[in-house]
Amino acid sequence: MAIPSTVSDVMTRLVLTTTPDARLEEAARMLRQFHISGLPVVDAERRIVGVISEKDIARDLQLASGLASPRGILDLLLESAPPKGEGILEVCRNRLRNARVRDLMSRPAVTLPPEAPISEAARSMREHAINRLPVVDPAGKVVGIVTRADLLAGLGVRPHSEVRSRRPMPRGTRAPAPDPFADA
Repeated sequence: MAIPSTVSDVMTRLVLTTTPDARLEEAARMLRQFHISGLPVVDAERRIVGVISEKDIARDLQLASGLASPRGILDLLLESAPPKGEGILEVCRNRLRNARVRDLMSRPAVTLPPEAPISEAARSMREHAINRLPVVDPAGKVVGIVTRADLLAGLGVRPHSEVRSRRPMPRGTRAPAPDPFADA
């Protein structure tokens, strides 16, 4: 088996994307449904225009709701009410319903061509503190995506979830969360 050397050797070719005009709620549902942490944002010709991530959404909801920090569900339940006396959950839900992806996507997107060395992908992820890189052709059209998990799989390192479950996982997939009540 050949050792992968380029991004095209390890990238996921089937890429979920969203558009700048999509509602934030739609993007958040895609992230949750497919167990991913970010989506390339593309125009009508599939050219990359940005990236939306869980981190972008969490940061925006934190600001919209007045939370001190996005520490999780306990903040949502325990923090004082945000401006206008609305509940924090309602403020967050309204923001998800009304905001558009274009309002908070990261841009310009950090991208790589398929022929880039995987070492460049790793360096770029570290340098920009990101977890995914859209892979684009010379016209800027998305042809794949490379994630940290793709890089590790290309190097023969099994994902943590696979090690825990001891089930073989195809590259580009994630194990479902374990059911804490399965043995109960």
